[in-house]
Amino acid sequence: RLEMLKILNLSHSHDLTQTPDFSNLPNLEKLVLADCKMLSEISNSIGDLKKILLISLEDCISLRSLPRSIYKLKSLKTLNISGCSMIDRLEDDLEQMDSLTNLIANNTAITRVPFSIMYHTVVPTSYHRFPCTFQVFEVFGWSAAQNFNFLGMQQ
Repeated sequence: RLEMLKILNLSHSHDLTQTPDFSNLPNLEKLVLADCKMLSEISNSIGDLKKILLISLEDCISLRSLPRSIYKLKSLKTLNISGCSMIDRLEDDLEQMDSLTNLIANNTAITRVPFSIMYHTVVPTSYHRFPCTFQVFEVFGWSAAQNFNFLGMQQ
């Protein structure tokens, strides 16, 4: 029965263009969609995954954005969008992701860190995988900023 499924790994599904509806997967803890080259749309029902701990979208090169509902995931600890070269922004709603401790976003088109990160309850050093191509880093007054680690940059 799908209701009991804890891990869904659709990695390397090169012809997958959109994700399935996740409504019938209430116990899903890990969603791995790595290297789904044609994936361009993630179902809004992803926001219904109340027990999700990890989402890996690594190298989903056709994905342009994340659905707003993904930011409602209170249990998510790891979000990997590394290699999603078309994703150019993260929403300020990122602050709603209370459990997020690993945000891996290297090799994306993101040039600006959401301002809301400075208000996030998670230790800021956990955001350790942003590209060093940022044009703007908006975290004025963030006392822990000296510990923020950009890939490819010397401290």
